[in-house]
Amino acid sequence: MSAVALAPSGDLALPARYLSGIELVVQRMGVRLSTVFGTWPDDATFGLPHNRWIESPTQATPAIVASLMRVQLEADPDVQSVVSVEATSANQVVNVVARLIVRADGESATVTVSYSPLLKTGAPALFSVTGRTSPGPLVT
Repeated sequence: MSAVALAPSGDLALPARYLSGIELVVQRMGVRLSTVFGTWPDDATFGLPHNRWIESPTQATPAIVASLMRVQLEADPDVQSVVSVEATSANQVVNVVARLIVRADGESATVTVSYSPLLKTGAPALFSVTGRTSPGPLVT
C-alpha cells in the first residue's frame, strides 16, 4: 500500500512522491497525533483532545497525555507493540517519548515518537517521529 507524502503542515509535499512501508506508518502516526479528537470524518476516536488541553491545561498531566497517546499508537494496524511510553513535565510542558515496534510491507522497525502538546490557543501539537529500519536508513 502506498500514499502521497505530506508536508508537516498537512499539504502535499513537493516534489511529490509516494510513501510505503515504514515511512507510510510514520506519516499516519503524525496525522493521528496532530488531529483534534472527534474531528476525523470516519472515526470519532481518532486523534488527541488538543482543544480540551488548551481550555484546561491542568488536564494535560503527564499520565493523561501518555495514556491517550498510547491508545492512539496502538490503534494503528501496523504497530505490533508499544514498548514504552514515558512522560515528563517541566514548567507546565508535557513531553512524551514512546518506543514502538512497527511492521509494514515486510519491513520491521523500532520507531521513536516524541510528542509535546502546545498549550496555547490554536497551536497544533508538536511531534517528531524517528526510527531506524533494520538494517535500513533512518526514518524521519
